[in-house]
Amino acid sequence: MKKIYGLSLALSMMLLSSCNEIVSSMFFIATTTISTPANIITTDASVPFAVPSATTVTLLLSGEDKVLGYEGTDLQKHKAYSYSEKNSVRSFLNTMKKKHGEELVVFIKTTPTSTYKNMVNALDEMTISKIKKYQIIDLLPEEKLVVNNQ
Repeated sequence: MKKIYGLSLALSMMLLSSCNEIVSSMFFIATTTISTPANIITTDASVPFAVPSATTVTLLLSGEDKVLGYEGTDLQKHKAYSYSEKNSVRSFLNTMKKKHGEELVVFIKTTPTSTYKNMVNALDEMTISKIKKYQIIDLLPEEKLVVNNQ
């Protein structure tokens, strides 16, 4: 009886050890999967990034929590938005999401006057509005002119 008990104890220890290895492997897989960014478009700089302009929205982040936004490539039709309830970035993004659905791509661009807080707020809006495709890119020269004139 003691031999069987000893054997059972040894088998139990081996099984417990195997279970710990399996659990730690599963934890590693889960954490690496969770830490992989899923909603940021990444591109190789050598490959041109093409998105239909009809499904794009551009947010120009400027100081004092102001955001200039426009749809497509028509910079002249830009409007000023804020993070407050009235005339908010969120309502603009939700309107564009209803219009374009899952094809919507948002370009986020910082200006010389924008702050880290402005970027965090914009990224929060992407999460809250459930925008799945967005990219942080540089300002175009004509966008710099518009921002400077505001």
